[in-house]
Amino acid sequence: MYVGADARTRTDRQGWSEALPEQPLQARTLIETGSEEGAEVMFGEAGWLRLGPATLLKLVRLPHQGGVGRIHLLRGTLQVEGSDAMLLAVRTPILRLRLRGAAWMETTAQETALAVHRGTAELRARRQKLTLQAPAGVRLARHQRPRPLRLPEPVRWDDTAPRLLVATAPLGQGPVSVEVTLAFAPVPHAGRYLIETARDSSFRQVLRRADIPSPPVHARLEPGLHHLRVIALGAAGLPSAPSTPLALRVVSVRSNATVDRSASSDLVALRLARPLGATLEISGAGLPLRARIDDGPELDCRDARTIHLGPGEHRVHLSVEQVPTEVRVAVAAPPPPPSPPPPPVGEGTMPLGVPVPLLVPGFPARALEPRTRAWALLGVGAATSAHSLDVYRLDLGGEIALLRQNLSLDANLPVLYQRLDETGRPTLGDAQIGFRAVALRLFANRLALGPLLRLQLPTGTFVRPDELGPHPVLLDPAVALAGVLGPVALLATHGPTAVLAVPSPMLRWSTSHVVELRLGWLGIVAELDAALGMGGASSGAALSGGLRARLPGERTGRWHLLTLARGGLGASGEALFGRYYAGIGLAWQLR
Repeated sequence: MYVGADARTRTDRQGWSEALPEQPLQARTLIETGSEEGAEVMFGEAGWLRLGPATLLKLVRLPHQGGVGRIHLLRGTLQVEGSDAMLLAVRTPILRLRLRGAAWMETTAQETALAVHRGTAELRARRQKLTLQAPAGVRLARHQRPRPLRLPEPVRWDDTAPRLLVATAPLGQGPVSVEVTLAFAPVPHAGRYLIETARDSSFRQVLRRADIPSPPVHARLEPGLHHLRVIALGAAGLPSAPSTPLALRVVSVRSNATVDRSASSDLVALRLARPLGATLEISGAGLPLRARIDDGPELDCRDARTIHLGPGEHRVHLSVEQVPTEVRVAVAAPPPPPSPPPPPVGEGTMPLGVPVPLLVPGFPARALEPRTRAWALLGVGAATSAHSLDVYRLDLGGEIALLRQNLSLDANLPVLYQRLDETGRPTLGDAQIGFRAVALRLFANRLALGPLLRLQLPTGTFVRPDELGPHPVLLDPAVALAGVLGPVALLATHGPTAVLAVPSPMLRWSTSHVVELRLGWLGIVAELDAALGMGGASSGAALSGGLRARLPGERTGRWHLLTLARGGLGASGEALFGRYYAGIGLAWQLR
């Protein structure tokens, strides 16, 4: 006897007791099954009875004792599988029948359903007799006459070959499973289909049951051996004979690789992709799984085994009881190590990068190191010693670095420029465009040499001094030498500055010397500018200073707050560079 959980037996001499496996049974024994599982009674070669859940049955006479076996099915479901020699008399609350062959029946106090899958059944109800020849059935309620019903044909699978499926999951993850789709041909006169899954081919212990309206079957299976069968249910709810069971073996492969399911639509083929290296944990979950990597020896993977794979295309051959499948693993070769970045040279020896007032010889505060950045600067100042404040302006500009930050183009436009001693209306200033390049780097990029050029165009709409004319053009080429020594950065520029397209062109030799001290997020800059007049042009000098503070945070770390101040030295310096000029601004720089 096979028993499930909560099954119990009772005899005339003893009360209820727990049913035990291989328990011998005698006549006049009651068997009751629990709500979840059933029981099975074996009669040797004569056949067997399988009780469903929540079933109560009485063995009146055992078939192997000779003569006719007799049972009372008081409630629940019963499956009978008997030999041609076994004759079984069955009594339910509704009818009596004599059965030879295989059948399924279900009964309550008010109704009995019978399906004969093999052999014949003679039944009697309400003094009516009916003989059923398989396949046929009947559903009979109390006080009704029995009438035969047609049973659906058994389901036929499209493919009955044994299958080996691979369930995949990341390493260290919880339970693993695989989803499978199984096709079968629809059965005429079938209203729905009952799917049963069990660990054994005899379906003694059904793990799960499910109803589906039509094929195919979609199932999610955990590692192990599974048997699936389908029972077609007719319009009256009578079942067909079960289909041939399908044997499905599921093994697990856990990996740190990614599953590429688009590489194959086959149920038994997967592709795993992993850069640099892959680790596989292969387990048969108790099945006799054998694994072979490429052309290597076979490995016993009944229990979990860990395998490491290097770069290349690998084939992992898996088999259980002569049923094969394959897993392919693609491991990319490691990329070559990146070339070491050049040693940092700071952010340029002139981090302010701020334009200067109009028509001033030289362009102080220029950096040699190209950068991609943008700035806005608001400034005020006095052009001559006769006024304490007579000029204000708003400059917008930007720079873009090219050729791996060895060349850059820049532009600046005073969008608001006004002299307070003029009309008082806002005017546009002169636009400036230019470029810078690094031609030579020495000492691990700590010393750099390159050309600078700035061109100032007469786009301004303000009133100009008479000696300059209406359309002056300022051309300022220079050669710059930049160096970095610890937290100190130095810059020196030398070159001619020419004022063209005016009644009296002017030429000066302009020099600029900048030193910057970097203290983490703060940069302190000092600058000395000088212009030596040539051909009668005036000369002068100016001294400048400024701060740049990097704003904290990941999002604001590219923004800098700028301040600057410059003043002419002496009367000649004030006449050439202006009395003073001060500004504050904001700059954004791409790292």
